Amino acid sequence: MAAPPPSPDQFPPGYLEEDHGGRVIAAVTTILVITTILFGLRLWARSLTTAQRGWDDHVLIPAYIFLLALCGSLYAEVKQAGLGRHTVAVVMEDPNKVTKYLLLLYLLDWFYVPSNMLSRVSVVILYLRIFTDKWARAACWGVIGFLVANCLATIIAAQLECTPLAFTWDKNIEGGRCFNQILWYQLTNFPNIIGDVMIMILPIRTVWGIKASVGRKAGIASVCLTGSIGLIASCVRTSVFYIQADVIMTDPTFADEAFSWTAIECGMYFSAACLIGLRPLLARLPHFVKKRVLNASDNAGGTYAHQTNKMHLGKYYNSHYASIVADDEIGLRSQGEIPLRPTIPPAHFGRDPYGKDLSKSEIRVETNIEIRRDFDRSYP
Repeated sequence: MAAPPPSPDQFPPGYLEEDHGGRVIAAVTTILVITTILFGLRLWARSLTTAQRGWDDHVLIPAYIFLLALCGSLYAEVKQAGLGRHTVAVVMEDPNKVTKYLLLLYLLDWFYVPSNMLSRVSVVILYLRIFTDKWARAACWGVIGFLVANCLATIIAAQLECTPLAFTWDKNIEGGRCFNQILWYQLTNFPNIIGDVMIMILPIRTVWGIKASVGRKAGIASVCLTGSIGLIASCVRTSVFYIQADVIMTDPTFADEAFSWTAIECGMYFSAACLIGLRPLLARLPHFVKKRVLNASDNAGGTYAHQTNKMHLGKYYNSHYASIVADDEIGLRSQGEIPLRPTIPPAHFGRDPYGKDLSKSEIRVETNIEIRRDFDRSYP
């Protein structure tokens, strides 16, 4: 015999009216706005370069589509399935909403997992395009294989979550059973964290081997680290499944934090993939920003090549000692943005006084600037 429906008098005042769905809506909307803007900037940045679009750009398109589907599912969870409200309140209003909630929860894996995988693969493909060391490239392929395998394994496991599969969202099917779902939610987050750590350490060897100042290496490393900012959200999301395990099992529609951090994690992965490709937009910054910020960061390394940006010569000497100028740099030269580069006669190549063959290893540039002033002898 079915149990009688609960009475509203059994619950404390305000319990049935409590609704946290607005927090999920706020999180999803924020992520949707930020990722859309960054994706647009990424496409614009690629249009500013002459290089052809690579696979790191192409895979972001399906990643964004999956992200949109994820956001749409979360909106539907709140508006149509009662996410953010206590389960008992949802059942008293419409028992079918719980079935819809579980169905949308099942569909989330089809959007969340591929979007995360494609966003991180985009970052690794970018590394693959710029790394020349065979071991670094092999590591990139290994990370890509791990990310793809984890995505496929997670989706396959989601199909085996309950037997029959329809029992995943329809608990009225007789004889249906599921494995420990909360344990599965907890464990499936750790491969994401491992993948993030692998992406974070990928560029370390290459950046460390660059022949540049510590300041320049730190700047390059900071750009690479943007590809791993999703690690923060992934760790927080994992902790939510442990802290709120009881709520997720006994009052699932009220477990709004898990859904909010799902959207945030997915959005941060996609944002990281977009941010790491925005370098060409720096050329579009206002002149005073480039002069004060970019030059300041370059000069922090203390190298002579960067310090020459501060040297200004007159038109006569400028024409003699800065003859290697591209057509699009002439206008910038007048603003002091292009460092002076001396003309190097072919005779300067060969061996230096110490007998080292410079043509095979490095270039030694010696520039002598002689300034003469003729005095007017006729002046008494």
